[in-house]
Amino acid sequence: MICVIDRRVFADPHGLPCQHCFCKACIDTWLDQNSVCPLCKKEVTGPAMRNTTIKSVLDALDVKCSHSECGWEGKYGQFESHIARECMFEVVACPLECGERLLRAAVQDHMRGCPMNRPEIIVGLRQETKQLGEKLGALESKLAEAQKTSLDQTAKLGELEGRLASLQGERDAQAELITKLEKQLLMAQVVGISTEGQQKDGTPPCCSLGHPMRQCGFDPHTELIKNCDLCHNLISHRDLRWHCLICDYSACKHCYPM
Repeated sequence: MICVIDRRVFADPHGLPCQHCFCKACIDTWLDQNSVCPLCKKEVTGPAMRNTTIKSVLDALDVKCSHSECGWEGKYGQFESHIARECMFEVVACPLECGERLLRAAVQDHMRGCPMNRPEIIVGLRQETKQLGEKLGALESKLAEAQKTSLDQTAKLGELEGRLASLQGERDAQAELITKLEKQLLMAQVVGISTEGQQKDGTPPCCSLGHPMRQCGFDPHTELIKNCDLCHNLISHRDLRWHCLICDYSACKHCYPM
């Protein structure tokens, strides 16, 4: 019934798979640093388990208080409770936490003159406790407000992201429209060619590369098929109005009737 580690009667006996028993605190401390049994040195693969059989036997034993002046006698199962709460010869700490350690029998006399047994200290502690409670309440309120603000900001962020996506879509549509209009404008313009088919000074118009163009007449014996460089329609020699002999730039009579 004696623990081989601390050489005392088992306190909450726990056994290993090898059937050796120890105090719970003792064997837990041992296994934190070792992986074998303190007695037989067999490897321990699991935690120590409570030995209820030994505990029952111990609790039924008749024992006396460890302080000879006390005179208490009882069962071993009641011994710890007696030491912790009843024995007047057990050394305990001052209940007012002044740091003094003394016999339980002297506690009452000590408390009458204890430096911590002053009304003003108690009042001060109560005030500090109240102030701490108020600060805690204020912090809890700020925390709740911050959480609410965070939720509101999250909602606003989602709304802004939606608006941003909408604006980006509108911008892309505008850019696509501008590109389309620019292409149409480029198709509708011929550098150096007026809408009247000739320049104001009477000289022939020029193509996009600056070459002089000549006006084409209809030749019934020619079956020329090509594209107008303005409207890009497929035209025959009958519909051809202006033609560059150098770069083959052409304009139909529908784009330039004169």
